[in-house]
Amino acid sequence: MKYPLSLVPTAPVLAGLVTGILLSQAGVHVYVVALLVAASVAMYLSRWHYAAFVVLSCALGWCVYLLHEPEMPPLDVMGREGRYVAEVSSVREYSGGRVMVVEVRGLEGYGAVEPFLALMPTATLEPLVAVGDVVCFDGAPTDIERYDDLPGQTDYSAYYKAMGVTAQMEHDVSSLKVYPVDDPGWRNVMERQRMGWVNRLYSSGMRPETVQLIAAMVIGDTSTLEYETRRAFSSAGLAHVLALSGLHVGVIAFMISLVLFPLTVFGLNNCKWTVTIVLLWIYACVTGFSPSVTRAVVMATVFLGARILQRRYSPYNSLSVAAIIILVFDPRALFQPGFQMSFMAVLSILMFSGRLNPFANSKNRLAYNAMMLVTVPVSAMLGTGMIAAAWFGNYPVYFLVANLATVWLVPLFVGSGMLMCGCLSVGLCPGWLCGALDFMSGLFSGIADWVSGLPLAGVCVGVAAIALAAYFLSVGCAYVSLVRKSKVWWMITLFSASVFVVMLFCGGRHPSAGVYVSGTRTRTDIVADTGQGFVYVHTTSETADRETMCRAYDGFFRNIRADSICFAGNEAVDRGCFLRQGHIFAFGDRVMVLVTDKKCLEKPAGLCIDYAIVDRRYVGRLGKVIEELRPDTVVIARDVSLKRRGAWIDTCMARGVPVIDLRKRGLKVVTSGV
Repeated sequence: MKYPLSLVPTAPVLAGLVTGILLSQAGVHVYVVALLVAASVAMYLSRWHYAAFVVLSCALGWCVYLLHEPEMPPLDVMGREGRYVAEVSSVREYSGGRVMVVEVRGLEGYGAVEPFLALMPTATLEPLVAVGDVVCFDGAPTDIERYDDLPGQTDYSAYYKAMGVTAQMEHDVSSLKVYPVDDPGWRNVMERQRMGWVNRLYSSGMRPETVQLIAAMVIGDTSTLEYETRRAFSSAGLAHVLALSGLHVGVIAFMISLVLFPLTVFGLNNCKWTVTIVLLWIYACVTGFSPSVTRAVVMATVFLGARILQRRYSPYNSLSVAAIIILVFDPRALFQPGFQMSFMAVLSILMFSGRLNPFANSKNRLAYNAMMLVTVPVSAMLGTGMIAAAWFGNYPVYFLVANLATVWLVPLFVGSGMLMCGCLSVGLCPGWLCGALDFMSGLFSGIADWVSGLPLAGVCVGVAAIALAAYFLSVGCAYVSLVRKSKVWWMITLFSASVFVVMLFCGGRHPSAGVYVSGTRTRTDIVADTGQGFVYVHTTSETADRETMCRAYDGFFRNIRADSICFAGNEAVDRGCFLRQGHIFAFGDRVMVLVTDKKCLEKPAGLCIDYAIVDRRYVGRLGKVIEELRPDTVVIARDVSLKRRGAWIDTCMARGVPVIDLRKRGLKVVTSGV
């Protein structure tokens, strides 16, 4: 069925809004916007009313993005050490630490500052912090660090920047003081309510793995998910199950319709649909108005509203309305992976699922519905697979197998999880329901582990922006080919797909062997890729274990197809091209020294040092390092404080020694000897 423009009146308006947001993000001058407004007025006076609205929506997109542009820290505050006051906006805990996003509001001795969002990573879970709390700490705002020093690493700084985070707080954890707030606002109240449900789930006696899945698939809290669970579901092509989406909202709407079935018996369908709309919006509020849930609830509202008003319903139009509503209130959502994958998944399903179904024109509805179990996940992957690869560097090859195995399990688990949350809210804890959820959780994990364990289950793919554009061009050509059934369009599709494949392979070359120097604010890591499937990892952290390092560099290990990974302590290593003896590392003809104390300044006679890597444990003068080691380049580790970092950079510049700040960029050491 083809949808004429009259059934999708908001699609061109959405296109104009998106164009305006992109123009504003690119820094287009206000004069261009004024020209667009003038053009829309001229079109309206010329009776080109619809074109005028489209052009005006472009100007609206520019204005909306400008109004929601994140506040930058004042220039005289950036890098200034002092005692700051902030409100906690979000908290994400993981093994051994947490990441907070705070809204900085004041600086002692400076006064109130224009509120701005800042990232606060810490390597401890103490003291306890909740959303809405006010925190005070000693620190200084700096630029957000990038953590993509190694090929295949996911750069989460882009994700936080898309959320409006404009700085990163370097702070003293011991100085952190927490002051709970009695009235933190409705958003924070909902966040605390979600945490209360999670705590009640943990006290129910169910396995921790079951509670984590319920929290993610019903409440929308993914902070408790273990790394191995995330990786298994992602590699199996089931990552969408862990994120609230239209599937979950559909299950909840079905449960609501069952509860309200008596209204149908008495002929009160309009009342039933109205109550359903209200309850779905309450659910969207409780789960934090994530883009995927908001999109699903808006589409359900338009669908049920059309039935109440006895009007025709267009899924394309409701999808456009949902996107417009989200972008008007949060234009930065356009640059977030959740928004992109949610809308592209639904759009691809609408475009391809029916046309790829060989029983679309058959009267055999059973065969048609059975085949939809295949065409729907394939269509969704057409729209989201490469977006996920561009953001996270992973493409699940066996997504169809995993989805077919779990398609019946998702509604049962979500429905049972909703029932369990309802029972716990009234003080009940049915043992049979706990056992059923534990059983289904075991099935979920078993399927994910089995599929992710298959050969080439999660292929590491690097997709550049231009390659992504070529991919969606080929997908669009494929849709036109299916509609028009033209050989010419099929040839165009084949050509555009070939261009994409060439771009993909040219942009995703296997990285050459080398030694990478990276790390975090608490440790310095040296990762050596010998180019022969063997990887050596050394870290200065005394608490980081093998799991921590695998999680940190998982994308890199998969990208180079590492066969053997060695996590060594202080023992000597000799792997041909790579040598390690104490604090000295040699790769081919390149030599590095990791300076942690004064003993590291002793070097064998005649040894030329290419890089001196200095971390926070070194308490002496940097000038002494330069005098004793005479390195070609000084490398300042990420864990060095802001004040010492500035002094060390000044020392290097005064002595004419090149310096690399790992907070600005990573270091890769290559050699002609390998």
